[in-house]
Amino acid sequence: MRYTIIILIAFFLSGCGIKDGTVEIAAEYYFAFAGGEQNFIIYEGEERSKGVIISASLSQFLLVDNVIYASRKPLISQVIDDVLKVVGKGECEYYFINTLDHTVDGPLNVNQVAKSKNWEKVNVELDIQKPVIMSSECNLKSARI
Repeated sequence: MRYTIIILIAFFLSGCGIKDGTVEIAAEYYFAFAGGEQNFIIYEGEERSKGVIISASLSQFLLVDNVIYASRKPLISQVIDDVLKVVGKGECEYYFINTLDHTVDGPLNVNQVAKSKNWEKVNVELDIQKPVIMSSECNLKSARI
């Protein structure tokens, strides 16, 4: 997470806008693509603190009513010879973002998702609509109850 913040600061200092390469999902929550596996969900509104809500590497997301359901495979980074390198990936994490009250439930593992009331509606919706997919890792359907 610390390195993600450093990368975002570097974007600001280099003149790249945080909204470059972004698409609004809903209510000033954006999908941001920074190249490679650097996919994020960021918030740019005034209702809560701005910045990264879900850091790399975002796998999938689905908007259902006013809720963003998302999954990510966190990147494991390490400084090697003064260069930050991705050396692996962690376990799948799942998130629930309410765009009305700005609550975030996550990161959750598959077992926690199965117990969470917040995920009941997405189970039905996944049969109706397809999520936005950046990677087949951490499939939202694999977290179904």
